[in-house]
Amino acid sequence: MLRRGVGGGGLLGRGPAAAQCLVELYQPDQMVADGLRLVELGREERALGVEHLDVDGDAAGERSKESLKIFLPEPCGLLTGSNLFYLQGDPLRSAVMRKKLALSAASVLIGLVLAEIALRLLGIGAAGRGSPWFAGGNHPRFLFQPDAASGYALRPGFRGEEIAGSREFAAPVAIDGQGLRLQPHTAPLSPGYPGVLMIGDSMTFGEGVPAEATFSAVLEKALGVRVDNAGVPGYSSAQMLGRLRRCLPIFHPRVVVMTLSPTWDLDRCALPFVYKDGYIVAREYADRLVLIHGNLYLRETRLPVLGTLTAHAEGCSNLARLALPTLAGAARTALLHPPEEKPSTAADLEPTARNLAQARELASRSGAAFLAVMIDDRGADYRHDRHLLQARLRELGVPWVAADNQLVPRGRWKQLRYPVDTHWNAEGHREVGAALASWIRPLLAKAPG
Repeated sequence: MLRRGVGGGGLLGRGPAAAQCLVELYQPDQMVADGLRLVELGREERALGVEHLDVDGDAAGERSKESLKIFLPEPCGLLTGSNLFYLQGDPLRSAVMRKKLALSAASVLIGLVLAEIALRLLGIGAAGRGSPWFAGGNHPRFLFQPDAASGYALRPGFRGEEIAGSREFAAPVAIDGQGLRLQPHTAPLSPGYPGVLMIGDSMTFGEGVPAEATFSAVLEKALGVRVDNAGVPGYSSAQMLGRLRRCLPIFHPRVVVMTLSPTWDLDRCALPFVYKDGYIVAREYADRLVLIHGNLYLRETRLPVLGTLTAHAEGCSNLARLALPTLAGAARTALLHPPEEKPSTAADLEPTARNLAQARELASRSGAAFLAVMIDDRGADYRHDRHLLQARLRELGVPWVAADNQLVPRGRWKQLRYPVDTHWNAEGHREVGAALASWIRPLLAKAPG
């Protein structure tokens, strides 16, 4: 007969029948799996009275019980003759724990599967474009190609679609044979009266709107002269300067307009975007991005195996795409405690100011007027950087205009941007183009040089 032992432990048994029962209940391989082992009490333990223990509990002395507690903290054993054997551990407790763990694991697994099914049915976190800004952004693959001078450029002849991860837009994009965004022109390019050349980043390119809705197209309709859109997403002012050098001999514009964000350009001059697997990506993330099914996914940790597993999980699972970046970001914030960013100084904006001054000089030498346009502010830090740059441009004699208040009232901008993506929407391009026309028209009327 097997009974619960003293000390709140496992099973105790007496005699050969009990021994056989215990062996049948726990075969050697099962004992190993449960972390149990059969131990025989030695002569010293028996001398302390353990051998006199009545395992049926009829006449056990306190000393025997205490001895059993000392040598058998969780007793599970059997008594055969004068020798006491026991199993270290508690098989009943282990079995209950295994069952609870199995049920918990099954519940979690079922919950994850149901969440994944729900996300796929709703299309939330679906694979496709609209990746994070550092992993290709809204751009379709192969919109760009490597370029020796600027790192990357638009791919001539490309056709595709830009898709926002926020689902705020899905805009067609096409690139002409000269590497410019293809747009329907309403004004012909007249050899005797050249037009306007627009240089810039994604704002000039018109990310999120059709080509005919960009502020370049709006400006062409307002001025009645040809306006060519040479904007390239992600470009810094240094890359824009290289773009201008190549475009001036081709288009011979009367006016050059360079549009940028001082805050964005400060970062891009230090760490420009780079080309990777058909996309443009942030330089500091390039070595952690993995191409899976045509999209780039981030190794959420630098640990060799675990990092790659997180990237592949995001490539296969909607739930992982949503959960892993959030969890990894929270962990990095909690563990690394990144320092607060200090306000920019005039020296930080000096590269941008110098690039704009060089752009003005290039335009002037080719007989074109020049105007720098600064996009709308997105907070106090943007306004701070813009004021620093404006002060330096005054010193350098570079003409500029700010989108905030000078082109569009500051209170209007919330309605003119996509709420999540923050690029200008079609209405924003329309208002900027219409307002900019009054600044460009006098420049067109001036004599070359």
